[in-house]
Amino acid sequence: MVKRREACSRVAEVLEARVDEILAAYEASLRSDHMESAADESDVQRHLDHARGILARVVSEMRHATGATAAVHSVHTRFRPDGLPYERAGDFSRTPALFDAAVHTLLGGAGETGRESTEDITGALSLLHRRIVERQSTVSRAHLDSLLEQAGRAKAEERRRIARELHDEVAGYLGSALNLLDLHDLYRDSHPDLARQRLDAARDTIVQSLGNLRDVMSGLRPLFSPEPLRTALTKDLEAMGGAHPPDLRVSVVGDESWLPAGVAKEVYLIVREAQRNAVRHARASAIKVEVRIEPDRILASVEDDGVGFDPGPAPPQGHGGLLSMRERAELLGGSVVLESWPGGGCRVLIRLLLKGERSGRHA
Repeated sequence: MVKRREACSRVAEVLEARVDEILAAYEASLRSDHMESAADESDVQRHLDHARGILARVVSEMRHATGATAAVHSVHTRFRPDGLPYERAGDFSRTPALFDAAVHTLLGGAGETGRESTEDITGALSLLHRRIVERQSTVSRAHLDSLLEQAGRAKAEERRRIARELHDEVAGYLGSALNLLDLHDLYRDSHPDLARQRLDAARDTIVQSLGNLRDVMSGLRPLFSPEPLRTALTKDLEAMGGAHPPDLRVSVVGDESWLPAGVAKEVYLIVREAQRNAVRHARASAIKVEVRIEPDRILASVEDDGVGFDPGPAPPQGHGGLLSMRERAELLGGSVVLESWPGGGCRVLIRLLLKGERSGRHA
């Protein structure tokens, strides 16, 4: 046992003396494989730091014989001509470059510890291999945990996205159709022609809602519309109709070509939801929509002179679209602020940041 400890200590001294040489060979292997660009320099240093830590641990275990004995006894005494056990002959194509560098370095210096220490060096290599595998397993488990966490977040975000799409593209149109059906009932006896128009409009709106539902389910909803933002917002307001429609003013200032395609789509959906809420719930005589597109941000407001409400922690029933608006804005690094008070109307302030490519049109 004493001789074994002494042999392990000698091998530890050799390994410690050759750490820099092993790391140099390891670094050369890293750079010759796939880490040649300047962008990979941090990866090279990270791998070298990890390798230095593994080697230091093996040296410590060999010196104190805490893991070396088990490592030595786990290796059969059948050796290849180069001193390596036959059982590991087929593993080199899969072992990390660090192990390969250590093999060549230690076997090249085997004579420094005497011919009788070949088995001890092999034991050190076995211990090193175990520590490398342990680290690979730890990293793999951490990576797997990270992937599972990302998958969970992606699944939750996809559920939220579908909820937003269903609210904005299906529930919104169905709400408009209900308004039109109410108007049909109102006009049916006194103004039959007008009632028929509202019924036809309700039918068209329901058909469009069903089409949107199919598109959401299939993921094929068109991303872009050729219409300018002001035209699309105005058409949406006018389509909602009413017995006494409010005075509508829609203003869009700025160059829409500054809007990346995805951002343009979100701007339209957020502002559209705000103005729809004003038509449905405010009982307003006037609705003013303003959108200002600047090179680095978008400022928008939807203001009405309606009944207003208390925008406390829980919005009143029928204002569930506020959550969808805020989620969409937050995804763009922006915000939606609601200002209202009973009897004093309502104003929705929207602020979005522009990043990335400035191209694309309204969704």
